[in-house]
Amino acid sequence: MKSNASKEWSGTHEELERKQTKLRRASQRIIERHQAQDSANESEITHDLKQKAKLDKSADKIEQFLALSEEKLGKY
Repeated sequence: MKSNASKEWSGTHEELERKQTKLRRASQRIIERHQAQDSANESEITHDLKQKAKLDKSADKIEQFLALSEEKLGKY
């Protein structure tokens, strides 16, 4: 049986919060790396800023999802 459920949104709110925190930390590390390296070339900076934007966008999506959804408790 096929499923179209997104793995991005599977898991508990706690797991999604940890994922969001991890994405935010990765984004911050990109900035810290650039601040430590003044000699980065333009293509590296462009690539890293695109990667940072993707990480921030994913973290923002998770934040919005968590704010709008209720945690569902399944039967065990």
